[in-house]
Amino acid sequence: MRFLAMIAAVGKNNVIGANNDLLWHLPNDFKFFKRTTLNRVVIMGRKTYDSMGQQALSHRYNFVLSKNPQVSLEDATVFTDTDSCLKASYTIDATPFIIGGEKVYRMMLPKASHLFITRVDFETDGDAYFPEFNQDDYKLLASKDHPVDKRHKYAFQIQIWERKGFEATDAESAFLKQQIESL
Repeated sequence: MRFLAMIAAVGKNNVIGANNDLLWHLPNDFKFFKRTTLNRVVIMGRKTYDSMGQQALSHRYNFVLSKNPQVSLEDATVFTDTDSCLKASYTIDATPFIIGGEKVYRMMLPKASHLFITRVDFETDGDAYFPEFNQDDYKLLASKDHPVDKRHKYAFQIQIWERKGFEATDAESAFLKQQIESL
């Protein structure tokens, strides 16, 4: 198994969005997302790309999965299958990240070595959910609580999980150590 991380903010019921939008505004989680994915390959579905104003995330290699072979984007590389997307990812980055949406998370969860999950203390209905995963298959490497404050309407906890049995290379271990230390 190769390093493949998923990063997501999820509500109490695993909700991640509604109407192609986020359900909360958590500046410190945004900073964590940016710091963690900066200069990395980020893999997303076309709807996630569209939800970002139809523009790629700056200072990242943006890979978009779409069933439609006619989709062409100026600022992102489009793939119609996960195998070619992952193969291309690993030519650029040893630690790529899946950033959404629901269909891509579900499709890639069996391949994920790491989960970077922000658990938001909020519950509502939505139309996009992060897939359930068996916590017995993973070990929690780190977590950090963030309380409610002037800038954060909801408390949240950032967690970093690693699939049991995963053997990280020296470079992957260094990357993970850096992420844990910066929580």
